[in-house]
Amino acid sequence: MYHPCCRLFWLVCVLLSWYGSLYLIRQSWTTFQNNPINFGVETTYLEWNTQFPSVVVCEVLNVLFSNIYDEDDPLYDRRFDIEEVFGELAFYEGSSYNLLKACIPANKYGTETGCPTGNYSEIANLFRMNCADLFHFCRWNDKPFDCCKYFLPLETEYGMCYAINNLNTRIQRHFEMISNQSTGPGFIYLQFNTHATVYVLSEEDVPHFSIQETDKINTVYGFAEEFYIKINRISNQEEVHDVDIPKRSCRFPNENYINIYPVYSVSACLVNCRRNLQLQLCNCTSYYMPNGDPKLYCDINGLFCLEGHINTFIQQKVSENSTAVGYYCHCVDGCESMTIEYVRWVREMHQLSPSGKSELKVILDHLPTELFKRTVVRGKLDLVVSMGGATGLFVGASLLSFIELVYYFTLRLFVTVKYMKNKHR
Repeated sequence: MYHPCCRLFWLVCVLLSWYGSLYLIRQSWTTFQNNPINFGVETTYLEWNTQFPSVVVCEVLNVLFSNIYDEDDPLYDRRFDIEEVFGELAFYEGSSYNLLKACIPANKYGTETGCPTGNYSEIANLFRMNCADLFHFCRWNDKPFDCCKYFLPLETEYGMCYAINNLNTRIQRHFEMISNQSTGPGFIYLQFNTHATVYVLSEEDVPHFSIQETDKINTVYGFAEEFYIKINRISNQEEVHDVDIPKRSCRFPNENYINIYPVYSVSACLVNCRRNLQLQLCNCTSYYMPNGDPKLYCDINGLFCLEGHINTFIQQKVSENSTAVGYYCHCVDGCESMTIEYVRWVREMHQLSPSGKSELKVILDHLPTELFKRTVVRGKLDLVVSMGGATGLFVGASLLSFIELVYYFTLRLFVTVKYMKNKHR
């Protein structure tokens, strides 16, 4: 028989060992739940091939669109307002101010004013250029290329735009725009036949109403511009795909849960939120809503409703509980999104462009020297190993030990049951 003090000593040792084991297991579990991902910076840039970002071009004004009404018409002033309405509908940017101003007093002028009450997408298409009319010339470095072969149609909240190397176009056709140590920083040179707004984005992103004005390039017909950009890419360890989305706080393009665009991005998520909000407040959506249902497109009353909530639709709140005007949308970051910054730009406002067209040159200011890398520091295997190590360190147990315990108690139970049966015979 052991002395009671000896029994107490070993009992304390066993309890402390189990406490230490459970404490380490709990810490490993907490780290696995809250901090499984780590960001690092890689600087081995000498062998990198840097893909130029996606470029999206949206027409904002057709310079060939002229006054369609006769100045001698007695209703010329009124019909000139209607002409402005058609221009606003064709190049819709979320506001229907001219439509509201010109079409509310319809009883005063009657139906002869031509105030449109529906089918706005069809009307808009009459005044917008197709790709061949929009683009005049395209070049990557010193290599000219067919604009409309690689700038493919992309549905956006601004209407049909044209994008190169974007994952959301219905047709996928990649154009190699690589910069490295041998080629130096590359550039893309474009000429347009009208005014246009250009967006330089990650390949999974799309233009949207909430985008900052500083992230747009507004070209002016007849003038030349140069923009210099800096980009930083994000690389992901293969094991990052195995980590749950809430834990890594980002989504890969193929982890899409919305039906507006083929791949996920923060911008696509914001457009989806705006569509749901439009349905909630006005029971219809903008006629330019990507992948929209024509049955849900707003008529004239619906557009008046959208105009009445324009600040809510355009401005984004930082939190759901914020009292500011706008909407809140919880959209996690894209795992592969690159950061793009405009570092400097040159605009020749006092001299016509040599071609007489809108000219734009987007230049990579310098080759990237840093690569952000997302790695897994606490994967499922790491969790199992740390738990097993803690158990082995403090209580000297392993998986086989727990199996032996089950086997031991099962065997004892079996023997006891058999003994009781034999005893009652």
